[in-house]
Amino acid sequence: MEPVLIVCGSRTWHNEVQLFRNMNEISYKHPVLAVWHGGAHGADSIAAQWAKARGYEVHVFHAYWERFGKSAGFKRSAEMIAAAPAGSVVVAFVKGKLEESRGTAFTVRQARERGLRVWIVYQRPDDAAYSVSHPAPANGEHRPHPAESPSAGARCE
Repeated sequence: MEPVLIVCGSRTWHNEVQLFRNMNEISYKHPVLAVWHGGAHGADSIAAQWAKARGYEVHVFHAYWERFGKSAGFKRSAEMIAAAPAGSVVVAFVKGKLEESRGTAFTVRQARERGLRVWIVYQRPDDAAYSVSHPAPANGEHRPHPAESPSAGARCE
């Protein structure tokens, strides 16, 4: 099975232009055949629009809230990461700090444990600037994207 691009992130992410720009960059660097996401509002749904517009196969992993309650999102994310073929890439769109979004942070941890490449796109709280971190190695070390400078709002944890 060919690698996929797994999208996770904030339900309140609304900047289509920035998400599209980052998805274009990441998909160029890591060619994939499909985009997987959790079907949530925000980053997931915007990424689905991006993928459909570019002819990617899109697969939604639904969370079964009524069946699993509060753990449904975590189960869904774990299923997505476990099913990802070798060479797959995860991109997390984060507003604020990664640890403030339990579901996104969980998905990033699961991906790193599996050895998948992880890109994290940070949005500043004032919505004025965005930054992208390079794919983080499995040890969790973050490096700023070479095009970013601290004055551009790089916020890598």
